[in-house]
Amino acid sequence: MAVQKVCIEANTRCMDVVEAKGVCKEKFIVKDRENFFTSAQRSQIVWQIMMRAKYDDSDKVGIRRLLNNQTFLAAFPLHEGRYDQPTDGFTLDRRLLYLEWARLVKFSKKQPLWLIKKYFGDKIGLYFAWLGFYTKMLIPASVVGLLCFLYGLASLNSGDNIPR
Repeated sequence: MAVQKVCIEANTRCMDVVEAKGVCKEKFIVKDRENFFTSAQRSQIVWQIMMRAKYDDSDKVGIRRLLNNQTFLAAFPLHEGRYDQPTDGFTLDRRLLYLEWARLVKFSKKQPLWLIKKYFGDKIGLYFAWLGFYTKMLIPASVVGLLCFLYGLASLNSGDNIPR
C-alpha cells in the first residue's frame, strides 16, 4: 500500500495576523463603546457575568443558586430608558418598538423583525417571526370556519335538518 503525501496549504490570514501585529490591533479597538453591542448582547453578557459571579468563599457561583435559595426573588434584564417619553437627540430602540409595533393601531402593519431581533435577541426575534406567520396562516382557516358556522345557522330550521 503506497503512502500518499498530502499538501496542506498555509492559512495566509493567520500568517498576516502574526506578522503584522501593529496593523491588526486596529481591528480590535472599539471606537463606539455605546453602540458596539446591541441591548440583547449586553443583557446576555450581564447574565453570563451573574452566572459566574462568586457569592461565597468557596466555589459557589451563579445567580441560579441564589434564586433557588430565595436570596433573590427574581433576576431579569433592565430596559434602556423610557418608552413613553422622547429623548433628546436620538430615539431609543425601545421607544421605536413602542411607536412601530406595540400599539393597537399598528396591528395591521408588518412587524419590525430587525428591530425586535436587535433589541431582544435572535431567539425572541425568531419567535415573533413564527408567531406572525402562524397568525397570518390562521386567517384563511378562520374564514372557512366562519362560513361553515353561518351555513349551519342558516340551515338550522330547514327541512333537511329534521330527523326522520
